[in-house]
Amino acid sequence: MNPSILIVDDDADAREVLRLRLSHAGFEAVTVGGGQEAIERYGEIKPRIVFLDASMPGVSGFEVSRYIKDQDADPPVTIVFVSGASSPTPDYVERCAKVSGGDHFISKPYDAASLVDLVRRIEDAAAVAG
Repeated sequence: MNPSILIVDDDADAREVLRLRLSHAGFEAVTVGGGQEAIERYGEIKPRIVFLDASMPGVSGFEVSRYIKDQDADPPVTIVFVSGASSPTPDYVERCAKVSGGDHFISKPYDAASLVDLVRRIEDAAAVAG
């Protein structure tokens, strides 16, 4: 069975903290260190949820989001942007995330319980949709 979550972040510590938090809540996740690797591995992993860092060197999270949304996955993939960007402002990053196909936006630092609750709500909605 493929993991249901893909975590994409160029910060290795941020990736691992998010993976561990989700793992402790019972979710299986795969991590990758950048946008190009996410695009290359997306078809192999076929996640239901993708956590994307918005600002990464090379291929940005915005570009990865557009790529994923263009794949017409069934069921649709939920994109959750996670960003600690202070420049440009978090509001600007959130607007860019929505334009590029993001479904949710979380600012770093984030509350772990809220993050796990979001994943559960996404998983529950996917199960109901069928």
